[in-house]
Amino acid sequence: TDPEVVSIRRCLEHFRASMRPGAYLVDRVPLLRYLPGYGKQLYEWHHEELELFRHQLRHVKSEVNQNIAGPSFAKTLLKNTEELQLSTDEMSYLAGSLFGAGSEVTSHATYYSLRTDLFVIQIAVRMTSIIMAAACHPLAQAKVHEELDMVVGSDGPPTFQDSNSFTQLHAFLLEALRWRPIVLNSAYSCMMLTCSSGFPHRATKDIFWQGFCIPEGAIVYGCHWTLSRDPIVFPDPEIFNPQHWLDSEGRLKDNTNLEVYYIWFCVCPGLRLANNSLYITLALLLRSFLSRLSTT
Repeated sequence: TDPEVVSIRRCLEHFRASMRPGAYLVDRVPLLRYLPGYGKQLYEWHHEELELFRHQLRHVKSEVNQNIAGPSFAKTLLKNTEELQLSTDEMSYLAGSLFGAGSEVTSHATYYSLRTDLFVIQIAVRMTSIIMAAACHPLAQAKVHEELDMVVGSDGPPTFQDSNSFTQLHAFLLEALRWRPIVLNSAYSCMMLTCSSGFPHRATKDIFWQGFCIPEGAIVYGCHWTLSRDPIVFPDPEIFNPQHWLDSEGRLKDNTNLEVYYIWFCVCPGLRLANNSLYITLALLLRSFLSRLSTT
């Protein structure tokens, strides 16, 4: 019932509707953008969203001026305005979009908005897939438990400093993300799809590939499912096997990049944050619990 959360969720619904493939004819007939009155609803939604994000940034700026602002992404932007050379609206969108992603799950968030909600929805849904992988593959899970016991034993919980010691855990994590790729589809709505596509891209020039021409201006979706099932890169791709990520000596391979965070040259800026969050969450979870399928 918080007014700000209600406004954010309404903006997210508008964003979903506008990002749905084929939602607007202008995507196929670009000349429509010059038709007077066309897209009026989109402009209204944009200004509603922009004003909300401006309001959020003003709130943080007020706290900064009163010297009561806690650590936050918005505060960092405001403190480095000259160096970053971003306009007020650009900073508003950068900070506000983080709250939008987090509020999809943390619907009770209030003015903690522009702080640590980054990637909450992605982490939550990806962890669901990872837990499913652990339950479905007890032998692979057992190797991670064994490694956790060997590295930290009963001395305490695993930490970020222990990360380099957890080869099996990282291999398990990467394989779970490959096995059931999860991407943001149609704006902040995480879905597990057999043809996960993420956001649309547009070809900036004619592209010729294997006898096909992708014309300039064509809308292109990258299929994460197909990328994660390349038999050359991942032998027996339908089989869950953390060894896909380990070399002959049991070490993580150097090229452990996973396409779930990027398509072509569009790399997710939160790749490291997301990976670190997944690592520590999985390490703490498997340190304390055993995931298994229900017998009923």
